[in-house]
Amino acid sequence: MQRRIWVKASIRSGGALAMWLSLTQMCMAATLASPVNWGSPDQPWGMRRAITDADRAAIAAYRSGRRTPTFSTDFTGGTELQANWSPVSDDNPSNKSCRRPDSIEATTAGLRLKALPAKTCRAARWSTGYVASKAKYGYGFIEARIKIADIKGLNNAVWLTIDDNFEIDIAEARYPGYIHLGLQYWPPGKSEQHAGMGWGASFKENLASGFHDVGLLRHQPTWSTRSTENQSPRWSRTAP
Repeated sequence: MQRRIWVKASIRSGGALAMWLSLTQMCMAATLASPVNWGSPDQPWGMRRAITDADRAAIAAYRSGRRTPTFSTDFTGGTELQANWSPVSDDNPSNKSCRRPDSIEATTAGLRLKALPAKTCRAARWSTGYVASKAKYGYGFIEARIKIADIKGLNNAVWLTIDDNFEIDIAEARYPGYIHLGLQYWPPGKSEQHAGMGWGASFKENLASGFHDVGLLRHQPTWSTRSTENQSPRWSRTAP
């Protein structure tokens, strides 16, 4: 199974920050600036391991073009956007931005997620964009082509949620060259505490200067000991 979603982000005039999604842009390579930072520790439901030759072969097979993606989009049409994606509106006081549908725009260049001066947030100064897929998928390879905004303080995020309260962060990218990856558990009640494991990667390149591919190879069985059959991709920008 494969879903290919290409993401483009850029700054626009008038103080508006924008994320774009497009299939037409060339991808640039990125080089690690230092060894990966392992960050938070492993959990019983999520443990790191080294990538294997079988992993590399599986990714290469998905990206070869010989397999037809289960879902692929360039987000250029408003009708397709409404049919397959849900705009998300929320106002979490712990964030420096709320998220509103006004910050989501389908254009001929792709999907534009904008950070705008807030008009309806309770306390936040910024309103940002966030879309979630209506469909749910199981296992396979999920890939996005992203160009982050060239400003600090924004979280350019590609992530999945699972029915049993797990979140898989494919990339939480921040200007100029940092990406955080992780697995988090968000308990449904107060009897448990939030926990997460993850790591960070710093790159030599300015990730806002071009497009870069990020992806997740999700094997069966999964990293979690819980049932994780259904997940929905999320595309968001927040001010952490």
